[in-house]
Parts: sequence; C-alpha cells; structure tokens
Amino acid sequence: MIVEARDYAGNVSGPLEMPIEVLPAWWQTKVTRLLFAFAIVLLAYALVTLRTRNLRLQRRTLEQRIAQRTAELNEANAQLRRLSYQDSLTGLANRRHLLEVLQSLCGKRPNAGVASLIFIDVDHFKSYNDQFGHPAGDMALHAVADAMRRCAPPETVVARYGGEEFACLMPETGLDEAMKV
Repeated sequence: MIVEARDYAGNVSGPLEMPIEVLPAWWQTKVTRLLFAFAIVLLAYALVTLRTRNLRLQRRTLEQRIAQRTAELNEANAQLRRLSYQDSLTGLANRRHLLEVLQSLCGKRPNAGVASLIFIDVDHFKSYNDQFGHPAGDMALHAVADAMRRCAPPETVVARYGGEEFACLMPETGLDEAMKV
C-alpha cells in the first residue's frame, strides 16, 4: 500500500510504500472452516446413527408386539375351534365334529375299511326334564356322556348329536366289536 501525507502547511511528502496485512477473523480461517465442516458431518452422522438405532428399537418392539398378538390370536382361534367342535354341556364332541370325522373317513377310504356308528337316544327325557327340571336334566345328560366316554374304545368319537341323542363313531370296528361296546 502506498501512503502519502501532508504536513501542517500542506506540503506533500514523498510516497511511502507500507505493507499492510489484514488477518481474517478466527472463524474465517481455513482450519476453522474445515473443523466446522467436520463437526457438521460428525453431527449429521450422529443424528443418522441415533435415528437408525431408534428405528431399530421401534421395529424390535413392534415385532415383539406382533409376535405376542399373533400368539394370542392363534390361541384364541384354537380355543374357538375347540369350542366349535365341543358340546358345552357334556364336554363331548358335537354333531359338527362327528360329521366332519365321518366325512373324512369316507373321503380317505371310499368303500375300503370298516367303521361302526352307534346312535343312542335317552328315552323319556322330556318327561324327566319336565318332572325334575332342567338342571336335573343337564346332570342326567352329563352322566350319560360320562358313561359313554368310559365305555368307548380310545379311537372312538363320542358326540352329542342333538338334545338327548348321542353317537359313537368307531373307525376300524366291525359289527361284533360294536355290539360288545
């Protein structure tokens, strides 16, 4: 930089060359700018890492919830299936279950294999129910169901067919064995 000056009388001095260096502020230096850029990249990385970790934790939590709810749903469906095939009063299989087993036996082995089906009808049940009341009638049906369960072979499907009617389906059982039961 060239500097010229005047004295009090207005005389001009000779030009004087004087080097002036203007230093940048600390935030304007290359090193500081690089450090800022590095800090921003590091902060962005930390935020992305934190967000990713958070999302993974949420995913694990949701997967656990889904697994738990799926297990609960499967258990509820299994319970519904059991209930749909079981008579609530006697605990025996119901007519639906009996008919499905009978249909599957016929479907698996058409005209090949023997099965016996015994129908049981409790005589005079209506008059018994009328005379002693429905709770006593329920107890009588329960007693009949227990007796049938005890007498039936292991592979037998013992079912309440309706009202006071019961059935025993015995796969692989001929007439002589069924007559013994």
